[in-house]
Amino acid sequence: MESRGRPTLRSIADAAGVSVATVSKVVNQRSDVSAATRARVERLLAERDYPYRSMGRPPSSRRVIELAFDALTSPNIVDIIRGAVELADTHGFEVVIAEVPDDALGIAWARRLTSLECAGVILVTATLTTQQRRQLARLRIPIVGIDTGPLASPATLVTSDNEKGAYEVTRHLVGLGHQHICLIAGPDSSPVSMPRQRGFESALSDAGLAIDGDGIRESLFTVDGGFAAASYLLAREPRPTAIVASNDLQALGALQAARRWQIPVPDSLSISGFDDTATAKWCDPPLTTVRQQFSEMGREAVRRVSTSASHSGAPTAERPMPVELVVRASTAPPGDRPGNRSETVSDN
Repeated sequence: MESRGRPTLRSIADAAGVSVATVSKVVNQRSDVSAATRARVERLLAERDYPYRSMGRPPSSRRVIELAFDALTSPNIVDIIRGAVELADTHGFEVVIAEVPDDALGIAWARRLTSLECAGVILVTATLTTQQRRQLARLRIPIVGIDTGPLASPATLVTSDNEKGAYEVTRHLVGLGHQHICLIAGPDSSPVSMPRQRGFESALSDAGLAIDGDGIRESLFTVDGGFAAASYLLAREPRPTAIVASNDLQALGALQAARRWQIPVPDSLSISGFDDTATAKWCDPPLTTVRQQFSEMGREAVRRVSTSASHSGAPTAERPMPVELVVRASTAPPGDRPGNRSETVSDN
């Protein structure tokens, strides 16, 4: 008789209306099970926390780290990978690059991580389902998130000081004399969006400037999203003299919108970004932005996996990574005419 709360192959089979052999085939990833039956059994396995076989070797002896991204499209990916691989190599780890699987239940993902005998998982800007978090937690390996949503304990997060970065770039614009400043906010689903919005609002409040709710427009972290949001903001009266974008891609979209509206930047409109991606320095005009240390974030994530693996999964204390304000030619006093503006960096 199964103990209370502990699922067995028999209990799963009874609930699914199939044989124990069928459940066993699903657990062992056999191919001779119909898609509908497999989906029904996997859902029950996840809902009832069926205990898969644990990894054979202790965490301290495993040498593979999975670096999983929500999508392999961000311009920051290369820097994160570079930092992670550099430090992993010095610690004798191999880094496997992957996308977070389209596996809402997390079962197939957990099986793959088990087969790799991963020392830990680093998740980048990923938002996981409750079932995925539960499956990762049951693996009892270190989980480190870089700008992720909620993770299962004892995971730790690596993130930049997003609020301070947005505060500094907004304060820079206020210092130039801007009073009508709008924000292109990031999507609610991103954990960095609200800290950046708080920084923006705090800088305006500290300067005694009103926070106009209609002057904050949410968009995806994309060029198209930035273009659409900036077009909306530029149609307002009074028109803003400055736009703070929550990442560089949004800022590039805002630059395109300004050109569409025939508004010269920075003569009549200042635009700033966040990230300091490679394109920020070479766009026209070069973009004032907030620099994140993406390579160091990758190194820090590997460092935390290594430390946690050698200390039985104990979480590492979290602290935000410092950011830098990089001032380039896309920002100037209202009505200013462009001159020779050199790049300046403010350490925070």
